[in-house]
Amino acid sequence: MIIRIYILFLLFSSCFNPVKNKSKNNFLAYYNTFYMANNFYNEALDLIALNDIENSNKNQNLITINTLLDKAIRNAQIIEKDFYETKYMDDAYFILGMSTFYQNKISSSKYYFERIFNEYSQNEYYTKSIIMLSKLSLKMNDFENFNYFSSKVNENELTKEEKVLYYLTLVDYFDYKENIDEVISNSLLAIESIDIKTQKIPIYNSLLMISEEKDNYEDAISYINEIEKCLDDEKIKDELLDKWINYNTILENYDLIESKLNEYVQSELNEKNKLSISLKLINNYFKSNNLSEADIMLNDLLEKHKDNRSLKSEVSEIYYLLGKIELELYNDFEKSKFFFQESIDISRSSEHGQKSNEKIKIINEFLDIQDLIENYNADSSISKIKVDNNKKDNLNIPMNFDSLNYLSAQILFYDLNLKDTGKQRFDFIINNHSDPNYKYKSMMILDSSAVNNLLISDDINMENQLTKLDTLIDEAWYLLLKSRKKSIDKFKTIYKDNNDEKSLFIIGTIYDEYENNIDSTVFYYDKYLNEYPNGNYSIDVNDRLQEIKDMLDYNISFLNQRIHYNKAMKFFKDNYDSSIYYFDLGMQGRDREIKNISKNFIDILKEYHINDSLKNTNHSNVDSLRVNIASILYKNLDQDSLAILVFKDIINNSENMININNSLASMFIIDSSSKWDSLLYENIQDSNLFKLLIDKAKKNNAFLINNSLDKDILDIEFYNNKYRLFD
Repeated sequence: MIIRIYILFLLFSSCFNPVKNKSKNNFLAYYNTFYMANNFYNEALDLIALNDIENSNKNQNLITINTLLDKAIRNAQIIEKDFYETKYMDDAYFILGMSTFYQNKISSSKYYFERIFNEYSQNEYYTKSIIMLSKLSLKMNDFENFNYFSSKVNENELTKEEKVLYYLTLVDYFDYKENIDEVISNSLLAIESIDIKTQKIPIYNSLLMISEEKDNYEDAISYINEIEKCLDDEKIKDELLDKWINYNTILENYDLIESKLNEYVQSELNEKNKLSISLKLINNYFKSNNLSEADIMLNDLLEKHKDNRSLKSEVSEIYYLLGKIELELYNDFEKSKFFFQESIDISRSSEHGQKSNEKIKIINEFLDIQDLIENYNADSSISKIKVDNNKKDNLNIPMNFDSLNYLSAQILFYDLNLKDTGKQRFDFIINNHSDPNYKYKSMMILDSSAVNNLLISDDINMENQLTKLDTLIDEAWYLLLKSRKKSIDKFKTIYKDNNDEKSLFIIGTIYDEYENNIDSTVFYYDKYLNEYPNGNYSIDVNDRLQEIKDMLDYNISFLNQRIHYNKAMKFFKDNYDSSIYYFDLGMQGRDREIKNISKNFIDILKEYHINDSLKNTNHSNVDSLRVNIASILYKNLDQDSLAILVFKDIINNSENMININNSLASMFIIDSSSKWDSLLYENIQDSNLFKLLIDKAKKNNAFLINNSLDKDILDIEFYNNKYRLFD
């Protein structure tokens, strides 16, 4: 295991002593050249430090860093060439050594640090150069020189800066040796010598990676806590917060999660972020089985946000979670379906809209099977039922009482997360003289140790009931509870060793229903059809492939429609005809909401165009027409910047108080931080009229869709790539 730790000593080596009169020739020229070299070097260090703290490798930053280092090197080389007799040449050598090191020019870096080592033994850079030479030796796999230079370091005499550099060099060494305990130990020693808290973050990030690879969740949580302390009043990034929640969830520290998230909710000012954190808190209630508290909080959030169109994805999640509560807390299938449908209606394409759709399918499947159980007729046992979403066992299942009960128990236990209810049904199968096949499988699910008792029972001979292949398949399904990857690998082995069509089909099913991996799903379903064109599951596979293709086709069509809408909005400022053209395309798509919005915008644009035309011909009422135009711009088209120009001109230059007051009311809505409302009230001196004008000026956001054109373009590229899998 190789763990890369960034070199923080760069943050400590950027402050050189004030320059003295050290040039043999021209002090001013020397000073300017050294100042430029040092300045470019420090700017590069600042960017490197920022990249390390943010754990980022942005390409533009890397280009800028390299350019700054090049400039530092050029200026330092001028000192080396033209001011070579100065006794402070070591300043230039150190800049050259460090700059070339960051550019991975190992030989050049080694040359300059050797100059300091050989020529400046009493200098402040001497010890740093020794440590750097040991680091460079390590990079060159020259362990003899690494040991030589390391032996010259007296740890007790090092400054704090030198200690950081030294300990991080040891981190690299022990990382190479794969001695993780020493990597951790020296990383912590380096942290102890760092005074600026933000400079500790890259090391903590590296320690976090180590703890994650070792599944050491307590240490991982501790390192994230330390990173948060380094940020003072800033919050950690969402990705890090999600890790912190996940690891505490594994350790069942639910109260700790609740306490932190409540603090975050109270301190967060942004409404969308506050709702996002609240949903994390609710999910914690789910995991801690505190569904009643989750229910109360969800209903409060729904009441507050259900009509906010800018939070469609979050509201969809609220409805989805309410559906889960009705299902898991109250076992109310119909009410849960109601909430799942609301989630779909709010945002069908969102993550939780899609999850809700799957939940409804599974509930309907369970209710159909339950109806068959309740109306069971022994004479119908030779017929078969088709199961779409749960194919863990016999996928065309003989319609007998035991198989129906077993299937319903699986759906309850796995798909609907109704563990207690599912367990009761498995217990019923075990205790009621059921088919030994299903009794064995039920015991395997509830308690694998019970299977051994069943196998050695005198009155049941399982060898006569289960084939070896059946047992292997059951074991592979059982692995799914622990690890999807291990389960898939097991099924692949079964398929390879036995040429078993059922195992190949199940591989595709797991990728489809559990992994949501379209590429692997299509690959294995196609492989199944190629090898078993008339197989037992070929109809199911063909149907499912067509469903996936239709889903991709729908998403491509929907995204194209939304892209047309976005382009129409984008073209409005400069190209009226293009805007109308793209709104027309938006009306031709599948999504009814975008159709209606596009139609409304066409009407709004026509109204805008009429007012704009009248403005150029009706000079007696031009200000009133301009107010109408500006109102359309900011109320309906979200073009605040264009509207502001008109309103301010009317406020400053119009003689009509009605137009001025309407403009003041609109400016207050657009820019509430300024004192437009005070000016308005001063003009009218009437609180009722004031409220009326403010209400009239409010924006109409009913016809706006908040989404990113760039994101939609990336999404449609993703779906097009998946669609090409069917070529």
